[in-house]
Amino acid sequence: MRFKINWFIHKLQADKKIRIWLWIGFTSLFLGAFLVVTTEVQEAAAGHPELIGVIDNLPSHFLSHIRNPRLNGIAVDLTALGSGTVVALFVLATAILMSFRKRYFQILHLLVATLGSAILTVVMKFYFERPRPEASMRLVHVDGYSYPSGHSLVSAALYFTFAIFLCQDFNKPVQRTLIIGFSLIFIFLIATSRVYLGAHYISDVIAGVLLGVGWASLLGVASTYFQIRRDSHDAK
Repeated sequence: MRFKINWFIHKLQADKKIRIWLWIGFTSLFLGAFLVVTTEVQEAAAGHPELIGVIDNLPSHFLSHIRNPRLNGIAVDLTALGSGTVVALFVLATAILMSFRKRYFQILHLLVATLGSAILTVVMKFYFERPRPEASMRLVHVDGYSYPSGHSLVSAALYFTFAIFLCQDFNKPVQRTLIIGFSLIFIFLIATSRVYLGAHYISDVIAGVLLGVGWASLLGVASTYFQIRRDSHDAK
């Protein structure tokens, strides 16, 4: 049994075509879940808030009741990790480090992931035009529409893409699993901070994370495909 597992892991690492199909399945899962959440949000906007009302109200009320100065400071620090300034600095620093290693394709990949997620945020917000939670619930000043959460979407796309890059430098499945796991926890904490601070409903951040990770995974599919094409071209 152990031999079969080790054989499958070795086969998965060696065969990029298997990996690309796994990427497609992973991408479909996240984008499909985003469509489900979006459908529920639209039904709530049309006057049928049964499910989405429960999803949005219970966690928001719980988080508002556990607020204290220390948690407020932690939430503000976490939410800053998804701000435009921090995202831009992270992308710039990562691009500079990658340029030293001549990973220009990854730099382009990172820029497309980040800029694409920012464009998706603007388009989606103006399409759905969902109002934010009441001002009395907020601990921070925010403008614009609520759905999906821009902090969650952009940070999910950026930090999950960075996790994909890190996985390429580690061959052991346990290492890659830990990298992906830690990146998702990191993204989850940023998203949760938006709900804690009253800037978003939980459905906003769930949709943002799903779309952000789905977008990053879609680019992962494209990247793996181009690597296969490049390897086959070099082999000729």
